[in-house]
Amino acid sequence: MLTHALEHRPWDTPYKEDGSYNVKDIDLLHYNLIQALNEQRAYNKNYRITGGGFVQIKFMEGLTLRSSVGGDFMYAEDYIYYGSKHMYGNSVGKLTDARKGYTSIVIDNLIKYRKDFTNGLNLDAMVGHSFQQDASSVATQVGQGFPSDDFATNSVAAEYISMKTDLSKWSMQSFMCRVNLNYLNKYLITASARTDGSSKFTAKNRYGFFPSISAGWNISNEPFWKASQVNMKVRASVGMTGNQGGIGAYAWQPLANGGYNYMGENGIGLTTQGNEDLRWEKASQYNLGIDLSFFNGKLTATTDLFRKNTKDLLYNKPISATSGFTNQICNIGAMRN
Repeated sequence: MLTHALEHRPWDTPYKEDGSYNVKDIDLLHYNLIQALNEQRAYNKNYRITGGGFVQIKFMEGLTLRSSVGGDFMYAEDYIYYGSKHMYGNSVGKLTDARKGYTSIVIDNLIKYRKDFTNGLNLDAMVGHSFQQDASSVATQVGQGFPSDDFATNSVAAEYISMKTDLSKWSMQSFMCRVNLNYLNKYLITASARTDGSSKFTAKNRYGFFPSISAGWNISNEPFWKASQVNMKVRASVGMTGNQGGIGAYAWQPLANGGYNYMGENGIGLTTQGNEDLRWEKASQYNLGIDLSFFNGKLTATTDLFRKNTKDLLYNKPISATSGFTNQICNIGAMRN
């Protein structure tokens, strides 16, 4: 709107002498922005609740169970009415009314064990299970032809230009474990592994396994280290992560959509081809690093050397339109950082 306002001529005015609007292509070069603002009603309402809770049970010294649940719930209303005098109102009024809902629930169960041994070895271990489910829904109605601009509700519209609903739900569950070993705060080892399963993939490719291990050496805690104002740590790690982002909840399935009606009869049509070979995108990373701190932490420096290899990249690949589709979600290519 601001761009069109700047392109109007200096002598252009929003109103004629009789108080009616000046209009595009007759009186003005572009749409009358005052008319657009005055002849439309629009609002967006968002309601959101987030919350959670947990229960923690201590079985014995160092052994605990923590169960938690969290939720994110959202409801939104999008409303925009173009009056009969609005340039988009088609002289009869036009209303777009949409309702959106979203829920996300996460349930975690973690068992933790901690033990300090007399020889200076500290053990910290965890095993757990996590479950997440996201669901969303959208319902949109577009109607036009209203007896008056005061009746801006689709229940009195002369016709419906479009009606659309969309439902989507996906779930993921994870099994995980982690072990931390610390000996005299000199030698540190962390090993972890997790298995993630996502409903976005077919059953044969649903689960991915992602392990990692890291080690650190606090050289400045060794007896031979004489620089009391300098701390130094050397570390190394290797691990794998997975990615399922950027694809739809039903990406692996062929999908059909309604609205392809013919001669008054209902009709549906395929909208996506699907891909039963779709699988997790995986990234392996190797890292070497050195951490330095001087003057009791007043000055710090970090150096890292890493290599990250990503394979089975999730990509919306263009395909020949003769197949009836123009693209397909695939695992294709690799990348190195």
